[in-house]
Amino acid sequence: MDDKFDWDHSIHLQPTGPSNEKNVSMVWDAYKAIKEADGVCILTEWNVFKKLGYQKIYNNMRKPALFLMEGLLLNVMSYLRLTSIFSQLVFMA
Repeated sequence: MDDKFDWDHSIHLQPTGPSNEKNVSMVWDAYKAIKEADGVCILTEWNVFKKLGYQKIYNNMRKPALFLMEGLLLNVMSYLRLTSIFSQLVFMA
């Protein structure tokens, strides 16, 4: 095991071939991450995700845009705001 990736990731998380490696990218900016995305899943309660500009996120996604969010992140105001932005909106508790 010469590569750190090999010993740092379980075998089921490792790419199975060159085509899989090309489909994965990593960015630190949320807005760059969703550029031209078909859908977004936010499954955490971290405050940083409460402060994102969801209209900007929607504008940068392909349409129809699917948005999946963990329910504890929301309050009534953010629920109303998000339902006015996204036509395909799913909340999970």
